[in-house]
Amino acid sequence: MALQLTDVEKIRRLPWLLAADTLNTMFFSITLTGSVFLLFLDELGLNEGQIGFLLSLIPFCGIVAPFVAPTVAHFGYKRIFVTFWGIRKTDELFTLLRQTQPETLRGEIGLALARIAGDERYYMQQWRSLHANPSTAAAQAVLALQKQAKQMGCGSLTSLAGVCAENFAQGDLPGGTSLLKDMIYQLLKVDMDHTLACILYECASSLAEFGSKRPEFILLSLHTLNIALHPLNSTRLNYPN
Repeated sequence: MALQLTDVEKIRRLPWLLAADTLNTMFFSITLTGSVFLLFLDELGLNEGQIGFLLSLIPFCGIVAPFVAPTVAHFGYKRIFVTFWGIRKTDELFTLLRQTQPETLRGEIGLALARIAGDERYYMQQWRSLHANPSTAAAQAVLALQKQAKQMGCGSLTSLAGVCAENFAQGDLPGGTSLLKDMIYQLLKVDMDHTLACILYECASSLAEFGSKRPEFILLSLHTLNIALHPLNSTRLNYPN
């Protein structure tokens, strides 16, 4: 059951909402409707026609909005908003995470992505375990994922998880990380929440780029896989083997 806020709690949160809307409006004005964006497009070498076309896209969306509104209502306004907001923020946060060097800041950015994926408690618990004993913690986490995959009857994912956990348990972090990436690509063959799919795809790409050198990507992969497998397990879909 969803938690319902009281009127007093809603009023207390209004300043945060106003601050977020104000900052978002400033961001939009500077990046999309201000002179900075025009100079950026000109620097990219776009001609006047191309710049005009890009600037016309947002007003055009306003024109077609009444026609797509019934479709949006069918899927749910909140669901559509959260999905596309999550996609936008996910791409930005992953770009920032890849470029950030201090480990503490990387952990905070990873936590923000974990919150977009779902409940961050798993991420927090595994963060402590991975820092204390990376190989054992990763192996135990993958074994838990293997159990879920086995319950769903996904033979290929179950096998990958078993080998992955074995590599982690033996201290082969690069090998385990590579197999974790393969597990993600295997699961991406299944229809799932689009935001989770975007996070998993970015995780797989980051694992391929950094390997085991960046533990926050391993942790975020485990966290998102754990969240993605729960609803898929409850629906008992047919999985590719």
